[in-house]
Amino acid sequence: MRQPGLTGLAPMSGGPHSVPMRAPLVALAVAMFGAGLEAQDTKRALVATRTLDNGLQVFVVSNSAIPFVTIEYVVRAGAFAQSGEGDEGLHHLIEHLLFRQGDAGYFDEEASKLDAASNGVTDNESVRYFLTLPSKNFAKGLDLLSSVVRKPDFSQDALKAEKEVVAGEIRRHASSPISLLYAESDRMLWEGEIRRYKSPGGNLLTVNAATTNVLKALYQRFYVPNNSAVIVSGDVTDSVAFAQVEKVFRNWKKGDDPLAKLTVPAPTPLAAARSQIVTADVNDVTFLIRWHGPGVKKDAAATFAADVFSGLVNQRVSATQKRLVDGGVVDDFSMGYETQGHVGPIEITARTSPDRAVAAAEAIAAELSKLVAPDYFSADDLLLAKKNAEVGTSFNLESGAATAHWLAALWSSAGLDYYLAYDDRIKAQTAENVRGYVGQYLVGKPMTIHVLISQENWTKVGNNLRYALREFKAP
Repeated sequence: MRQPGLTGLAPMSGGPHSVPMRAPLVALAVAMFGAGLEAQDTKRALVATRTLDNGLQVFVVSNSAIPFVTIEYVVRAGAFAQSGEGDEGLHHLIEHLLFRQGDAGYFDEEASKLDAASNGVTDNESVRYFLTLPSKNFAKGLDLLSSVVRKPDFSQDALKAEKEVVAGEIRRHASSPISLLYAESDRMLWEGEIRRYKSPGGNLLTVNAATTNVLKALYQRFYVPNNSAVIVSGDVTDSVAFAQVEKVFRNWKKGDDPLAKLTVPAPTPLAAARSQIVTADVNDVTFLIRWHGPGVKKDAAATFAADVFSGLVNQRVSATQKRLVDGGVVDDFSMGYETQGHVGPIEITARTSPDRAVAAAEAIAAELSKLVAPDYFSADDLLLAKKNAEVGTSFNLESGAATAHWLAALWSSAGLDYYLAYDDRIKAQTAENVRGYVGQYLVGKPMTIHVLISQENWTKVGNNLRYALREFKAP
């Protein structure tokens, strides 16, 4: 489960199950959180839902703890909807154009009048726009967000200005060593289908070539109420929220389903483990190992097991962390899975110093060979990982903004039922479920291995490191 970020250009981050606990605290964690989590209302009771006559889905999560509310609009679009040559990043450019201006003037100026924080994200399977503002300004904030998403400015002047802004984002992104590492990994992992799986931000060529006619056509196709949702989370009652959303959005006409004829091809399976060295001006050495993982549409069950297994590996008390981090070969080691409707990547990242790079490569390769071991994790490890996940999602519900972002991202990729059932499905995971996921998606499956290192250090340790990378075989 990737925690949704606020920029479509960011690499994948960890999931919501990273609350560290030490081994003696296993029983304490169960005692503190077990009973409370079993007794607390499920998300199904917390999330009020309604679908307007035009197909717009509305979700309300009331929380009066603090006098703020987050309003988020989400549309099913992004990288997966890029179906033609040269359309990389156009949904991202539309996001910028929509945020540029609302009905009453420049968007930032109008948002500031409402004391609102705002942002947008174009991701692989969603485009999202949100405001967080004092709850007393809820109605005005909803009006402003409606004008943003329904009355965009596609003028030549607006397009020229936003092309420059997006180009600046792309250049800054390209100058980041970590972003470079992920870009090279994406090219190898997704091969011919990278456009559909990992290019929401676009590139300078496609952004500069974009025309108002092409952008208008994409907007008119995807920005219809029956391909959209509005999430309201925070200090507002569901009755007030539903009434206001219906008042503002009910006259928005339903359109053709933009996804009805959209086919997303599966990525080319990796034939063998492949590695690549990425040199940049860095002090540390970073390893990035990735696999094709499950997608909700074809194997939803495995996505829950993927989150639990990542939690097992990432626990500070896990045998993996003890061997690699406590053992001194790496400074940090983590596993993650990105929940996607189609194919989500599984990844391992590790960071070490140049003098330990060869030993780290050997130790990580040896660790991967242990994944098949029946004792790779214990019953206590599994219990703690599931409890950590439950606590993490409960903490998310305490924040109106975090709840809205998480619900919006999961609704777009997996649907509301996936979000509502998430905690129960995590609790239900067994050792057999987790080992089945490992066997299906990791054991015997080829991977991509990328190493980020400076040219100077590559000159010093390159020969030995290249030899060590040969040990990365499908376990």
